[in-house]
Amino acid sequence: DESKTIASTVEMAIQVNGKMKGTVTVAVDSDEETVKAAALAVDKVQKATSGMQIVKTILVKNRLINLIVKPQ
Repeated sequence: DESKTIASTVEMAIQVNGKMKGTVTVAVDSDEETVKAAALAVDKVQKATSGMQIVKTILVKNRLINLIVKPQ
């Protein structure tokens, strides 16, 4: 049965300014806001973005999310 071979979740890389900060597991084809919220819940990402302003979010579906930040 092919439906059993398709994964319902995917592990995505989290980057802040292009530097790997961790991974997060989300549902396949999640929207940008869901992935961003999950990424911001990771400790390393919180430390990297504290005191910073998120300028841009780059999402590559089912692969990675890259948060572009700059000092406030």
